[in-house]
Amino acid sequence: MSEVKFVCLYVEEDLDAAGPEKMLIKKYGEGGAPWNKNGFGNNDPGRKRDDSLVKRNHFDAVFPVNLDFEIDLASHGAGSVSSLLGRVKRALPFNLRFETKNANAKQLAQVKIDFPVGDVRLRDVVHGVIDALPEGWQATALPGYVIIYREEMSYESAKIIWRKQDNNVIEVQGQGLLDDAGEVEEELDDGDE
Repeated sequence: MSEVKFVCLYVEEDLDAAGPEKMLIKKYGEGGAPWNKNGFGNNDPGRKRDDSLVKRNHFDAVFPVNLDFEIDLASHGAGSVSSLLGRVKRALPFNLRFETKNANAKQLAQVKIDFPVGDVRLRDVVHGVIDALPEGWQATALPGYVIIYREEMSYESAKIIWRKQDNNVIEVQGQGLLDDAGEVEEELDDGDE
């Protein structure tokens, strides 16, 4: 993937990170570089933005989630759904978000699942997780990340939605809509994308 590259800069702990960041944005933002303007990588935009449409030139639209990404789950055995999802989350180059607080999170910790052995595609893990959970849970592949919640939502930007109906997992093609309203805004508030 030669289209994506990045440069890292180590900043001493006692320095305020905002100062060097503003200087670098000013320097590298000139000349059309999409520094901090176009979103990047596995930054989680937060639950409140799951139903937002991503602009057509946003990083998540240009480089969407790869549901066929293979995860090496070398060990096998049974464990909780939340444990499996935690391992998968750490292995992905993009974000996977799931319930971590409330009664629904407790259910993820209580439901047992057989872990796949060796390399397994993300879509197969998601299918297995939804199959292990009771009806009412949904996994959604959005342009830049995957979410798993106890909900029944139709997200306009969803690529694929997995739900359990009549004890079977169904995989529904989403609308995959993107925002055609124009380019990503030039100036964003700190932390917003």
